[in-house]
Amino acid sequence: MPANIVTIKRMDYNKPDFNGAVSAQIGAGMNYEEAREYLDQVSKGGSVLGLDNMRELLKRLGNPQDSLKFVHISGTNGKGSVLAYLSTVFKEAGYRTGRYISPTLFSYREKIQVNEKFIGREDLSRLTEKVKAAAEEMQNCAAIASISMDHMEFLGDTLGKIAYQKAGIIKPDTSVVSAMQQPEAMEVICNVCRERDCTFQAVDPEQIKDISYGYEGQSFSYKNWENIKISLMGSYQIKNAVLALEAINALRKLGYDLKDRAVYQGMKKAIWKGRFTLISKDPVILMDGAHNPAAAEELVRSLKLYYAGKKFYYIFGMFRDKDYAQVIRLTAPMAEHIITVQTPGNPRALPAAELKEAVAEVNPSVEAAESLHMAVNQVMERIDSDSVVVIFGSLSFLGEAEMAVNRYKMEVND
Repeated sequence: MPANIVTIKRMDYNKPDFNGAVSAQIGAGMNYEEAREYLDQVSKGGSVLGLDNMRELLKRLGNPQDSLKFVHISGTNGKGSVLAYLSTVFKEAGYRTGRYISPTLFSYREKIQVNEKFIGREDLSRLTEKVKAAAEEMQNCAAIASISMDHMEFLGDTLGKIAYQKAGIIKPDTSVVSAMQQPEAMEVICNVCRERDCTFQAVDPEQIKDISYGYEGQSFSYKNWENIKISLMGSYQIKNAVLALEAINALRKLGYDLKDRAVYQGMKKAIWKGRFTLISKDPVILMDGAHNPAAAEELVRSLKLYYAGKKFYYIFGMFRDKDYAQVIRLTAPMAEHIITVQTPGNPRALPAAELKEAVAEVNPSVEAAESLHMAVNQVMERIDSDSVVVIFGSLSFLGEAEMAVNRYKMEVND
């Protein structure tokens, strides 16, 4: 599957803000709970292909995006990690840096961050009220339609078609960097860049050298960067970090002040929880958002790299609209035992019993749990000092899973 594409819009680069929050004064009215309820309701309405409705909404809000600078990141897997590397480097370099995250792991306000600080409850309420007013004005002239589509239905059923849709972020006269792609995808990206008069640079895997993998940190060298240290685990994180460095090189050429010190510190300090994240050392418990076949392959590769010879126990939950059958085929054979869960609070979640039946076709050592709390208790009864627990699947339940682990450890220690 296509990995990542990063585009950087060319404009005035004299100490700009990357992204940022819309700020406007409106009267007091909507509180935080009401804002959350409104946002939850509109998110259930599905999506509309195209940008016409978004352009109209932004116009009614005063086009706040026109005063901001953006780095766009597209792809199937790795987008969040590349975002973490870049945004942390920007922060270390002194730029005010905004980022949007979905799904979140621990807090709804985690979605919107500036310099890694969650949006405040009052700011979320105030700004949601303004957006709601503009959206309701649009609804009065029947400008908003609502449909719901699965990703594959509109992205396409071939690598080339999907790559073309992912390349939709490429705007005319921008700088584009890409991870190495399969030939069909790379050809599409290159063609789009030529059509839109963009500069293009792909990662050169032959220049990735001196790779050192480890539990507590990893390091590598790439082109003019020597001994880059990162704190994120996973064999794939080297590839994500290299793509971030290519983006940084492109930004430097455009005039951004990203000094070596900021780059080295930012790459090392970057955190992105839920991607092969160690949440307990005794016992060893990892969580990973491997929700599609490509991510499942990386998870298996990382487990073999870091924990060769160990016994693996899974807590596993998926959405029914994902290719869970292929994820099972890739991951289930190496597990001693698997406990399935239904990811809480989402209508797309696959019931634990149904997921258990699918797993049993590949690995008969499987049971369904009624809750994450029970799943953690059940897996702890089985493991020993030579075991590794892996909680994976949908990103949406990993935050609650970590809380369930912490709760179990507190109960045991009391």
